[in-house]
Amino acid sequence: RRQRQMCIRDRAHTLTLAISDNGIGIPASEQSKIFDKFYRGNNIPDRNIPGIGLGLSYVRLLTEAHHGTITLTSQPGKGTTFVLCFPQ
Repeated sequence: RRQRQMCIRDRAHTLTLAISDNGIGIPASEQSKIFDKFYRGNNIPDRNIPGIGLGLSYVRLLTEAHHGTITLTSQPGKGTTFVLCFPQ
């Protein structure tokens, strides 16, 4: 079963939001593309899962609009963690 975790920290004038899951992970070769509009990963096990590849591009745009940053760490078969940092 896929699990998600969220952690929020407020330190040194920076709000950090970390979101993790233990899903299928994102291959290193695709990590630079996942924030592009309409991009969907090639390792999705079920192509019937709805989506058009806009979610993460919107997250990046909103994060940057607030002068923040977004990074990720991921390992195929282990899961993914996204970290959003916003200045306060």
